Amino acid sequence: MAILLTLVLLVCNLAHCGRRIVVDARNSQREQAAFGLLAFCGAFLALILMSWATFTSLSQL
Repeated sequence: MAILLTLVLLVCNLAHCGRRIVVDARNSQREQAAFGLLAFCGAFLALILMSWATFTSLSQL
């Protein structure tokens, strides 16, 4: 249950970062859009790594 909740939280974080990037790009705020892109990449990487670690640990059961 905790794994599913964490996955949902990471997906919501990904969606929030993506939405902020679009809003900042529309408002011509390049610095904020760049930081948003960094946050988006970090959230995406965290999602991939958490999924990989979960599947690896479950495959050894």
